[in-house]
Amino acid sequence: MNETQRNHYVESSAKPHFQKLLRHVFEKRLNISSHFEKDDQTHPTTTIKKYIKPILERNRPPLTLILKQTGIKSLNLNGLGVGDDYGVAIGACISDLDYLEELRLGDNRLTDGSIVTILEGVGGMGGLRVLELHENDVDERGAEALRVLLTSGSCKLENLTLDHTDVDDSECCLLMDSLCSNQTLKKLTMSNNLIGQGEALNTCQPGLTTGPEAVAKMLRVNKTLTELDLSWNSIMGDSAVELATSIRENSTLEILNLKQNSFSEHASQELGRSLIDNKGLKVLDLSYNQVSIRGAMVMATALKVNQTIRQLILDGNTIGRLGSEHLMSALRENAASDREFKLSMLECDVTQEDDTVFDSQFPTKPDPSYVPEPLNKNSPFPGYVLNLETPYGFMVASSLLHLANSKEGCKFTSIKHEYMVKSGRKSRKKTANIKLKRGEGGGVVDKMRLWRELAKTVNGLGNAAQKLEECMESCGLKPSEKILDYIYEKFCEKMDVEEDKISKWDEDSCWMHVLACVFEFTDKDGSGALNCDELLQCLAEIGVMPSREFIKQVIAEYDVDGAGEIEQDEFVAYMLQKYASTPPEDKPDLVEAKSGAVWQVPRDGVLYVEFLGVPSPPTADEIGSDEGIDSLVKNIMSAKDESDRQKLFEVASRDCKIFMTAVQAQRLVDEIKHGFQKIDAVRMLLPQLSNSTEAVRFVETNLDWEGKLLLRINLGQGWKPIMGMLSGHYDLDFTQGKDRTASKKLSEQATLENRFSQFESGRMDTSQRGNWENFRNGTVDGSKVGISSSFFNKAMGVGKVRFDYVCTTRPRKGTKAMGEGKFAKLLKQVGLEGGAYSEEPEFFQEHLSDGVIREHWLGWQKTTRRQFELDRALEEKKRLELLAQKKIGNGEKGGKGDKKKKEEEEEEEKKEEEKKEGGVKEGGKKEGGGEEELEIPPEPLPPNAFTLEIGEEEVVYVMPHFTTMAPSDRYRGFYCGMMAVETAITSKYLRAKQAWEIVKLFPEEEDGIRVEMAMVLFSRVVDIDKFGAEILDKLTELEQRELNWRLGISNLFNGVDIDRKYWIDLTCYDEREIFMKLIKLSLVEPNAMKFSYIEYRREWKTEIVPGLGINEKWLEDVDNVPNDMGELCFVYKTGGKTHMNGFYESNANNEARKELRAGCFAGSKRVF
Repeated sequence: MNETQRNHYVESSAKPHFQKLLRHVFEKRLNISSHFEKDDQTHPTTTIKKYIKPILERNRPPLTLILKQTGIKSLNLNGLGVGDDYGVAIGACISDLDYLEELRLGDNRLTDGSIVTILEGVGGMGGLRVLELHENDVDERGAEALRVLLTSGSCKLENLTLDHTDVDDSECCLLMDSLCSNQTLKKLTMSNNLIGQGEALNTCQPGLTTGPEAVAKMLRVNKTLTELDLSWNSIMGDSAVELATSIRENSTLEILNLKQNSFSEHASQELGRSLIDNKGLKVLDLSYNQVSIRGAMVMATALKVNQTIRQLILDGNTIGRLGSEHLMSALRENAASDREFKLSMLECDVTQEDDTVFDSQFPTKPDPSYVPEPLNKNSPFPGYVLNLETPYGFMVASSLLHLANSKEGCKFTSIKHEYMVKSGRKSRKKTANIKLKRGEGGGVVDKMRLWRELAKTVNGLGNAAQKLEECMESCGLKPSEKILDYIYEKFCEKMDVEEDKISKWDEDSCWMHVLACVFEFTDKDGSGALNCDELLQCLAEIGVMPSREFIKQVIAEYDVDGAGEIEQDEFVAYMLQKYASTPPEDKPDLVEAKSGAVWQVPRDGVLYVEFLGVPSPPTADEIGSDEGIDSLVKNIMSAKDESDRQKLFEVASRDCKIFMTAVQAQRLVDEIKHGFQKIDAVRMLLPQLSNSTEAVRFVETNLDWEGKLLLRINLGQGWKPIMGMLSGHYDLDFTQGKDRTASKKLSEQATLENRFSQFESGRMDTSQRGNWENFRNGTVDGSKVGISSSFFNKAMGVGKVRFDYVCTTRPRKGTKAMGEGKFAKLLKQVGLEGGAYSEEPEFFQEHLSDGVIREHWLGWQKTTRRQFELDRALEEKKRLELLAQKKIGNGEKGGKGDKKKKEEEEEEEKKEEEKKEGGVKEGGKKEGGGEEELEIPPEPLPPNAFTLEIGEEEVVYVMPHFTTMAPSDRYRGFYCGMMAVETAITSKYLRAKQAWEIVKLFPEEEDGIRVEMAMVLFSRVVDIDKFGAEILDKLTELEQRELNWRLGISNLFNGVDIDRKYWIDLTCYDEREIFMKLIKLSLVEPNAMKFSYIEYRREWKTEIVPGLGINEKWLEDVDNVPNDMGELCFVYKTGGKTHMNGFYESNANNEARKELRAGCFAGSKRVF
């Protein structure tokens, strides 16, 4: 704009200029008006005339909204605010725009007065595809006009926008009625309206149809609408439920926006159930809809089976911890290589807890969310009460069925179904007790069958070359011709050199020979170790193509000195574990006991369920796919800021059903680089690793030595079960999250070990209570209890839980102990090459709380064998005192005879006292002469002893030497050394002799530290049958008793080397069983010294009686051995004789001892 033009607006000439323009416009308007009055052949009606004429009639200045060109395809008048006068003008001429496809009239202050005219004009058009009327006021007349338009046969409208148009329920009903028959509209936007506000009237007007109900009716029949936006309305209550259920019957709607409504509990559950059957919806927005924890769980269940949904938006809802965990699990399971799924949970409350909500991690927990008519007024049903007509009730029942079908230790203990049956016009309640059993089929794939056949061919019964390739392929290997030729050549060489040995080969020997050949084929330089590139090449020769990242993790698992290499024994162990291990049992589904039909959860009625659920490791279908992890990463990275990314990562790594491999976890760590230190990310992800092997690889790949030590401190007692170091003493506080995680991971492994011990190990029950459990010496808040895997299902409300756990999983076949060179490096790494720490190292002082050491020390002292004996004596004393009080009470209430007896006793006591007093006269002389005998005071008790009166006796109890008031500074150092060893040997195995080299570095009887160190190493010893001779026998007697108490004598007993001292508590199942076996053995070993130095006491209130022989009745029948009370100490010695030539002939019955060993833990079955 130049200066002259600018002066027209700001200088003195501005006003005259404006008046001149105004006169010009008015004159022009008069000319135009007179021009439009003529309407004949000379002056035909045009589009412009139709547009201008209504404007002039309303005394409004004409605006250039409609151009002369009638061939335009899009008319965009959004946001001009022209009002009804111009709207009528537009309506008058719109039908002349034959080529118009898009008409945008949003935000123009239009009302029904002009909207009706426009819609009538649009009705005459044949090509309009898009109509935008947002931010205008559409009332009943306008809605009716829209209905007429949408039902007309000429309507081609595909996109209709009506947001911010004050559409209420009645107007919505008119629109939805038209869409029931409309076959062109694909997109409808009706956000920010009044739809659903009529729901409140349903109470007094039951026949009222609300807007959402009309939408539901439309969705059930409409086959063309693909996108519907109903956000920012008032959809709630039954109307929301009706809308949610209609989604089940619709297959064409792809995008549904329900943001900022009020779907809440029931409607969100119904929507989740609808998603199970829906086959068309791709995007669902339920942001800020009061979606509950149960609603989120039902949706998560639906997402696991829905194959079309691509995006679910749940921002701003209170979905709680369980809801978020289920959704993240669904995110992982829904993903696939051919589709991408996005889940948004921004600003959601993912921390809220609700104890009434079903938690599949603890499935025995009752769910009181639905309380039907009670079965017994005095005793409410203790299990699940599930209303199957609600989505949540059906989901819980389905989840329980899935657990029972797939999880070890999970089963229904009772099922009762109540449902209504129509009989004529009436309905009556019927009850059915459902009995289930495991269907036929399933079982475990026998990978070793072909290898057994190969062993026979090697032994001369066939052609080994023909079987070799078939065996390797049966385990998922595809060897090259070169490697097959090399292996066969090595077979032939061994046949020539070691024919006698090969004739005794079994499938294990064949496996290990094949793998050794594969290793040697790649190890061209004969170094005995392979680096990353060589290992990749080695695996490629047998058809395995892992990623480089995976190979680095495998090497890191075994690498002690950081050389980045794997040795032959380690390679063989890895391959056996990976490719020769027995796959999980394929369990058939549960079927009805009578009919044999596969049982499915009913859809109606109420289900009363009692369910036993024991924690167990993840099944194969719970371990995430690579696509699932990719989807998880994309969703986390798509968060709007760093804070939201951190929240999503925490939800994904929290205690939920998302399990992953080390490679997948590494992908998460690499992608989520900001907001977390690496050690924090590793700590959060570790519990979600599928097994301890994957956890070890993950840790070894990401952390150096100090990082691992710090992780060990941060995880607390969760380190042992997560990393596969199960044996040891546990002191858990269930108010702490990491201790709850520790109990969960431990109980999962305990379930597996229990099952294997019972059904596959081939050995005796070595448990303390005869229940095949590996938990020992359990206490809860100081009270003795029996701990089992199922205990942790209901342990959330308890406080301090202390117990010992003994790992009964033997090292896999082919596992080799560390070589001496690597063992020396391990001692150097943990700083024990010069002996145990004499004081707490600086690193531990900085990172390890003093309270942690003290609590652990205190928990150990409170569960020693001596403390247990003391507690039992105190219980006996209390029992006797109560019994005495009861007798006294009965005496006071007795008759004359009791009273006379009491008087006689008192008289007798009085005479006795007088006799004692008369025995000493004045001057210190006794009657009858002689000096007075002075009473010698008893010797004072040591500070760690006390007197306990039991019955009429006084028993002196001496506390163990290592019981003091607080841990010493020396103990703190030793404890830190033990933690360092725990950290270093997670993936390493030792010989018993090597384990002793570690144990003996710690001092004798220093608060039990050597006993606990031996416990830690127990599950890492390969030659466990030598544990007794190499470790147990070298401890002090006090330590031996304590180690037997902690690990169980039956787990240390190998059945062959049995000559030693035994302490037997006949009330302990395993100790009594060992004693009975020794009795049986003594009967078949003649002339043996057998039992000697026997000490026995029948009851705790009696003193130990030394020098007794074995009760003859026990020898006649071991069932005569008491099992309710008794303590026995003896030495078993085989005996024998020395001949003249110096040869010693033992009296041992070797066959009987071999048979005995086969039933012990040392002889239990080992698997690949």
